[in-house]
Amino acid sequence: MSLDKRYQVFVSSTFVDLKDERQAVAHAVLEMGHIPVGMEYWSALDEDQFDFIKRVIDQSDYYLVIVGQRYGSLTPDGLSYTEKEYDYALAKGLKVIALIQDDPGFTPKADVDQELREKLDTFRAKLSKGRLVKSWRQSGEVAANAVLGLNSAIARFPAVGWIRADRATSDKALDRILKLEQENERLASNSFLQDDDIAKPSDHHLISGAFGDGDDVDLLQAWALHTTWEAIWGLLAPVVMEYGHEDTFRPKALRRFFWASPQAAGDASPPFLTTSEAVFETLRFHFRALGYTTYEHKSDGWWWQVTDLGHNALLWARVVRTDPDKQ
Repeated sequence: MSLDKRYQVFVSSTFVDLKDERQAVAHAVLEMGHIPVGMEYWSALDEDQFDFIKRVIDQSDYYLVIVGQRYGSLTPDGLSYTEKEYDYALAKGLKVIALIQDDPGFTPKADVDQELREKLDTFRAKLSKGRLVKSWRQSGEVAANAVLGLNSAIARFPAVGWIRADRATSDKALDRILKLEQENERLASNSFLQDDDIAKPSDHHLISGAFGDGDDVDLLQAWALHTTWEAIWGLLAPVVMEYGHEDTFRPKALRRFFWASPQAAGDASPPFLTTSEAVFETLRFHFRALGYTTYEHKSDGWWWQVTDLGHNALLWARVVRTDPDKQ
């Protein structure tokens, strides 16, 4: 049984200048079915209040920070409270989604911390290194980028989250869930793969093969699809969900890949279409590494199953985006 999991997302930013953006992100997180938290009612923080903030971050699954043109009020150690929150979230192992305004000249001078510009630039550079970063220019872009960034983080780095007590049918079921989560954490901590080692959904990958009217090698032509892992998943996942068995869905997925390639002519499928065994081996293991699938090898071959994260990733791979030219 699939459990409806909710994630707690700590939303951080400087206070006065990004109030509207922070509120829009909180609404977007709520509409996703998750739980936004933050220090909305404290425009001026102190060290005692920061101890409480740390406890809230301890209970959160993801940390989302919005950065504009202000560095924010300083703590006694010379860091802004926003940067101190970020450092603490990072130390606790939370995955960070950073939304950084990408045009330093866009905000009016009155809203820019000129004296703290150097500290702000250093903080922006720190956020941009090895993190999931979405840039924004105007306020209306922040919520949409927050949704995309959070969905990507959930798909790649599933956290513990929360479930309703009535969805866990017994103490035995809860105990099993806890043991599975602990095992996942153990495997992740022992893994030789680091975050930066794994290709992201936005990274590109090449799938290639041959096609023709027959299997005469001399008459075959090459085809190649060079696209993102997200797009590949959007083509592959529906047939995996429908058939499950790799030998059954493989030819259907192969046709989908071919039709998406520049060499395809309309909707016609060539009588002979092939690719190497290594192509599907790579897909099998990479999407398992991303957490999109599980698989099992039985006597009749490989059986795949799409996880909840895989369903979520498929939604964002196939959803129709707003046309910016029509806004």
